[in-house]
Amino acid sequence: MIKEISKRIDYVAETLSLLNHLASEELYSELGESLSKKHPASFKGKNNLFSLLEQIEKKAKSTLKKEWEQITYYFSQKDDSDDCVGRLVFLWDDSLRAYYPDPQSLLDSLSSLTEKEYCQKFGRLLQKYRNIIQEDSEETAFEVTNEPLQVISLLMKMDLSDEEKWKIQTVFMDPETHRKVLLNLLEKTIQIVRSFESELKNLLEQFYDYWNRKTEKLNFYTYLEETLDIHIGGNPLGYQISPRIFQPNTTSFYSDTADDGTYQIPDLFKMGILFGDDFDLKIIFTDGETGFEEYALRVLKILSDKSKFEILSFIRDKSAYGSELAEHLNLTTATISHHMNALLECGLVELKKENNRIYYRTNPKSLEDVLEYSKNTLLGNKQPPTD
Repeated sequence: MIKEISKRIDYVAETLSLLNHLASEELYSELGESLSKKHPASFKGKNNLFSLLEQIEKKAKSTLKKEWEQITYYFSQKDDSDDCVGRLVFLWDDSLRAYYPDPQSLLDSLSSLTEKEYCQKFGRLLQKYRNIIQEDSEETAFEVTNEPLQVISLLMKMDLSDEEKWKIQTVFMDPETHRKVLLNLLEKTIQIVRSFESELKNLLEQFYDYWNRKTEKLNFYTYLEETLDIHIGGNPLGYQISPRIFQPNTTSFYSDTADDGTYQIPDLFKMGILFGDDFDLKIIFTDGETGFEEYALRVLKILSDKSKFEILSFIRDKSAYGSELAEHLNLTTATISHHMNALLECGLVELKKENNRIYYRTNPKSLEDVLEYSKNTLLGNKQPPTD
């Protein structure tokens, strides 16, 4: 099986992620503090990483003061989603495998699209935009949009505010104007990121060394099964591991298969640069291990949420996929996705890929450990009353 571990800085993709981060108005210092509380035993040695991210964040905010209105207009998000109007302007899918050395090369590729190709790409991205198209179903999830009227009709079906629909419509109808604005913003932000190039390259060398050593000792797909209970088989064409700099604690997986399940290209894994020797991808703690108490409290907080509790109950004895859960619980697929991310982060669900579908099932071991710990902590070894 062929593997490729990248240590290349994808400036266009990373700059889009940085702009997403800036528009969220969250701080890297807050993220670092939050993670150190959740993973106290695993977070040593990561202060340098967050110190660098904070420096880049500070310089970007200072340098881009005049462009701040543009940043919030194009890159503000809702519902913990990376989706924003700016990504629609660039027809940017996060699973995009194409590499653009600079923003102009990206714009050149967009300018070469025919109207039909543009409508198809925009429509497909729109149908994945926060996954909140009304009347969503497996059959209609990716309807074809060959002309502008079909795209606008699709937009009108989305459960968005009139303001956001209007914003998306103006971007769709006049892409050239918005691309020019974002071209200038991207180029200016890339200059900021490039000013830290030597520090970033050092981080990516560490990223490469870590994953190269990790995958030499253990098959990567086996590693995912053992650490995350994610069962996605193995792609005979191999896989690529790429770094995420400005989303340092996130992971994502992309696989391209035909209708019959045949793999088309190698799998792509995007891994946050936070993960390494002193911060493993492992998310499940065992009783007696440092950090288990904090882990147990996180799980109990998860269980206090009615929707998450209902999801775990529904998939206790059988697996289910996203739209099936959405229909059963009368929730949108975007909401289900949001809940699943939280459940996966705590290791409360197992994930299995079958053909083109992802199935979820409750992980009983994690729940048993936390509930047993809670019982022993709160009740001790109290024996049941006898007659």
